[in-house]
Amino acid sequence: VTIRLLKTMTRITITMMRSLLLVFLPLLLLLLLSGTTVVEGVGSKQKADRSIVIYNFSNSRVEVSWVNPDNGNRALMSEPNVLHGASFNLNSYVNHNFEVKELPHSKTGECRQASECRSAIFTVNDNENQHMEVNADFEIVHKDHKTQAQADAVKMLDACKIKAVDELDDTSTTTTTTDQSPSPT
Repeated sequence: VTIRLLKTMTRITITMMRSLLLVFLPLLLLLLLSGTTVVEGVGSKQKADRSIVIYNFSNSRVEVSWVNPDNGNRALMSEPNVLHGASFNLNSYVNHNFEVKELPHSKTGECRQASECRSAIFTVNDNENQHMEVNADFEIVHKDHKTQAQADAVKMLDACKIKAVDELDDTSTTTTTTDQSPSPT
């Protein structure tokens, strides 16, 4: 009787676990996948969420706002503002637009250009490690892992070109010098 009871309880337990698994597995998968947005890439899939850093080198206080693509309304992201020399970290998504806007000086109430406060808009791209630098001219320099690698490659190529030209110049000077020696008569 005890063995029969144990077998029956085991079958009931296995049946219940299968039922629970069938009910909760789709829910669990739905929960796990709901937080991940996928962007089709060339031959691969990438997560669309991005961490970005905004560096303020504008010599002014700035605020950062998300720009709603449907109606153009701004949603302030930086509370209260980002001081000159400070950085602001933000989690966002590929293709989101943000506006960086200059704030008036707290004592004078004026911006650097007296007529109006400056602003600039940037868009989050597909690349990782994105840094936006707001410079003194209020231009946004957008850097990421790909553009940084390209810039480094260009610097290396330029250095190689200069070295090759210098070596060619040295070789032609040496050849010219030895070629101009007087011939014995």
